[in-house]
Amino acid sequence: MVLLSARVTYKALKATIYYYEMQNDQYRVIALKAVSQTLRIIGFLVFTIIGISILFGIKGDTIFGYLSAFIAVFFLIFRDFILGAITGMNVALSKTYKVGDWIMIDKHNLEGTIVDISLLTTKVQKF
Repeated sequence: MVLLSARVTYKALKATIYYYEMQNDQYRVIALKAVSQTLRIIGFLVFTIIGISILFGIKGDTIFGYLSAFIAVFFLIFRDFILGAITGMNVALSKTYKVGDWIMIDKHNLEGTIVDISLLTTKVQKF
C-alpha cells in the first residue's frame, strides 16, 4: 500500500505537469517542475520511513531520530548542492526565464535558446 500510494502521488504530479504543458503555460510548467522535484525528494524520504517502519516493525520516531542525525551530517557535506537547489527553485518560481527565450552569457561565450529549465539545470541549445 505504501508503494502504491507513492506511485499514485508521483503520477498525479506528472499528470499535472503534462496538463499545463498541453495548455502551453510555460511559467506554470517551470514552477511545477521545481515544486514537483522537491516534493518527490521529500515524498521519497517520507515513504521510505513509513516502509521501513512497517517492514521491520520499528517505531517511526526511532527512525526519525537516526535520520535527523544523518541529515545533519548530510547537510554539512552537500551544502553547495542544497544551495544550488534553492537557487534553482528561486529562478524557476521568479519567472525570469522561460523555454524559448534567447539568452547570452558573455563570461562563458554562450548564446542560444533555452530548451528546458529544471531545479538544478537550464539547458541551452547553442547555435
